[in-house]
Amino acid sequence: MPSRRSRRAILLLLGLGGAAALGFLPRARFDPSVHALIAEQAGENRELERRFGIGAELIVGIEADDVLGPEVLRRIDRLGRRIEARLDASVLSITQAPDVAAGRFGPQRIVPYRQLRSGTIQPQDFRRWALDQPLLRGLLLARNAQAAALLIEAPLESSAQRRRAVATLQELLAQAQWRGARLHLAGLAVVEEEIARASRADLARVLPAVLLLIACALLLRYRTVAALGVCFGAVLLSLLLGVAVYGLLGFRFNMIAILLPPALAIIAVENAIHLLDRYLEQRRAGAAPEPAAWAASRQLRLPCLLTSVTTAVGFLSLSWAEAPALREFGLGAAAAVLLTWVVTYFGIPAALPEAGVDRRLARGAPRSDPLRRLALGLGQVARRRAGTVGVLCAAAALVLGAGLPRLTVSSSILSALPPDSPSRRAERFLDQHLSGSQSLEILIRPQSDSLDPGFLRRLEAFQRRAAAMPEVRHALSPVDLVKRVQRAAAGERSAARLSASDEELREWIELIEDAPESRALLARDPAAARLTLRLGRGAALDLEALMDRLIRAARRLLPGSDLRFAGRAVELSELSRQVVRSQRRSLLFALGAIALLLGVLLGSLRWGLLAILPNALALLGVYGLMGWLALPLSLPTAMIAAVALGLAVDVAVQLLARYRHELATRPAHALERSLARTGSSNLAASAVLVAGFWAGGLGALAPTRHFAVLTGLALLLALLTDLVLLPVLLDRLRGADKRPPM
Repeated sequence: MPSRRSRRAILLLLGLGGAAALGFLPRARFDPSVHALIAEQAGENRELERRFGIGAELIVGIEADDVLGPEVLRRIDRLGRRIEARLDASVLSITQAPDVAAGRFGPQRIVPYRQLRSGTIQPQDFRRWALDQPLLRGLLLARNAQAAALLIEAPLESSAQRRRAVATLQELLAQAQWRGARLHLAGLAVVEEEIARASRADLARVLPAVLLLIACALLLRYRTVAALGVCFGAVLLSLLLGVAVYGLLGFRFNMIAILLPPALAIIAVENAIHLLDRYLEQRRAGAAPEPAAWAASRQLRLPCLLTSVTTAVGFLSLSWAEAPALREFGLGAAAAVLLTWVVTYFGIPAALPEAGVDRRLARGAPRSDPLRRLALGLGQVARRRAGTVGVLCAAAALVLGAGLPRLTVSSSILSALPPDSPSRRAERFLDQHLSGSQSLEILIRPQSDSLDPGFLRRLEAFQRRAAAMPEVRHALSPVDLVKRVQRAAAGERSAARLSASDEELREWIELIEDAPESRALLARDPAAARLTLRLGRGAALDLEALMDRLIRAARRLLPGSDLRFAGRAVELSELSRQVVRSQRRSLLFALGAIALLLGVLLGSLRWGLLAILPNALALLGVYGLMGWLALPLSLPTAMIAAVALGLAVDVAVQLLARYRHELATRPAHALERSLARTGSSNLAASAVLVAGFWAGGLGALAPTRHFAVLTGLALLLALLTDLVLLPVLLDRLRGADKRPPM
C-alpha cells in the first residue's frame, strides 16, 4: 500500500504536468481548414498549376435589377480592379472580358468595356455583345442580365493566405455594397474559413456543455463536493494533458481533431466512476480510506488497463487511414487516451484519502441501488428468454444490415454547413442564376503531341458532349478561343461550330497562342489543353458518376488522348473514396486487435470474441440505420466504427474481468454476482458516455453533429447488447466448457 508521502508525490507530479500543459495551450496550432483533411496534392493538380498558372478560385456573385446598367458596370469594374490590387490576383468579369474583332490586318484583340468607356461603342451595342457572347453567358453574366460574377484566381497556398484573402474580400464587398444589389462570396477558401469559424464555435459550445453534464452526473451520483472534486479534477487534468500531448506530437487541431477535447473528458470520467464505486464498496466493507483506495486500484488494475488500451486501439486503427487528418487524429488520440488512464488510475486512488471522501458516501446497502437492480434484472430476464433474445438479435441484424448497401459517401464540404450559412446561400445563388460555384478541371494531352486541327475538332465534340451533361452549366476550352477568332474573321455574332479549313485553324491556333487568356487554356512542350467545366447541383453533386461518364465519352471522342482530372473538387472526391477504404481497414484492424488483446489478457481467445460480438452487432445497427436514414458517410462519421468499438467493449471488459474472478473463486452464481457488482458502475459510466457524446448534437457542423449523436447511439446499443446478449453467450460458453480460463 503506498504511503502518504508517495500519494502526495503522485499528486504533485500530476499537478506539475497539468500546469505545464496549461502553459502550452496558447501555443496549440489550430487549423480546421478543409486542406488539412486532404492528402498531398495530386500530380495532376501540380501540373495544372505549373503549366497553366492556375491558383485557388474565388467567386463574387452580384445580384441586381440590371447588371448591364452604366452605374452597375462602373461598380463592377472598380471592384475588380480593387481586388486585383489588394490580392495580387487575376480577376475576370464582364468589364474585363476580352474579345476578338475584325481589323484592318485581320482579327485583333479588344476589350469591349474599354470601348464603351471611350465612346467607341454605344451602351446598347455593349449589351448586345455581352448577352450574345457564349464565353460570358452563364459564366460571368446571367441570361436575364440580373446577375453577374467576378472570377478571382489567387495564389493561396497556406491557410494564413486563405484567411487573409477571404477577410480582404469580405472587407471589399462590404465597402462596395450599394442599394438594390446583393453581393455573394463563394469558393473553397470561403467555405474553409466558414468551417473554421463554425468549428471554433462548436468547441466553445460543446465542451462546456459536456463538462457541465459530467459535473451534474457526478454530483447526482455521489452527492458530495469532495467526490465531485476528485473525479472532476481528474477529468480536467486528463483533458489538459491530452490536448498538450496532441500538440506536442506536432499535430494541428483541425475539423476532425476538434472532437478530441470533449471525447477525452467523457473517456476520463468512465474510469473515475469505476474507481470511485469500487472504493465505496471497500468502505462499505469496513476498510479505512487508505487500504480501500489501494484495494480499489489493485482490483481494477486489469479492467481499467484493458478498457483504456481497447479505446486507444480503436483510435489507433485510424492511423491506417489515407487522409492525413485521420492518421494524426488516431495517433494523437491514442496517446492522449493512455495518458488519461495514467491520470485516473494513479491520481484518483491517491486523491481519495487526501480529499476526505468519508463514510457518508458508503451509507446504504448496495442492494438499494436502482442501477444495480436494473443491470441484474436485464441479465436474468435475458438468460430466462435466451431463445427470444437470439431471435430478436438476429432479426435486428437482418433488418438493419439491409441498410448497409444504401450507404452513400459525401464528398461535399458545403453539406457540412447549415443551409442558411452564407456559403450555402452563395452556392444556391450561383447555381440558380449562373454556372455554379464548383469547377472540374480536365487536362487533355493529344496522342500526336500537337494541337493540330484534327485534335481541335475532336476536343470540340467532347466539349459539346460534356456540356450536355445535366451537372455541367458551362464549358470552356481552347476551342472557344478559336471560335471567337472564327466569328471575328467571318463577321458573325457567334460561331456554333468550327467550320474553318485546317489551314485556317492552324493559323488561328498560332494567333490565340499569343493572347494572354490562352495561357490558362493551352500549353506547349508537351502539348496540352485545359477544359474547365462549371458544375451545378451544389451539395447534391455526384462527381464520381460525372467523371465516369466523361471517361466513357473521352474513349469514344478523344481516342488515344490522355485525360486527367484535377482541381479541388477532384481531391474532395478522392477523399470520399479514401473514407470508404480507410473505414474498412480501420474496422478490421480494430476488431482483430481488440479481440486478440482481450483474448490474451483474459486468458482465452473465445472470451475476446465474446467481448467483440455484441458490440459489433451494435455497430452494424448504427451503420444500417445510417443507410435507412440516408445519412452519408463523411470523415467524422467514418470514425464511428473505430472510436465506438474501442469504447463500447468497456462494459464487456468490466463484466468479463469480474466474471473471470468469480469463476476462479466462487463458481456458483458467478454471473449473477458479476452483473450485480459491475452493473451499477457500467450503467452510470455508459449513461455519462452516451449523454456526453449526445451533447455534441449542439454543434452547427452536420458531419461532427452526426458523429456525436451516432456514436452515442452506438454506445447505447452496445450497453444493451452487453447486458442482454453477453450473459446469454456466457451461459452457452460455460455449458460447452465448464473449466474457467486460466
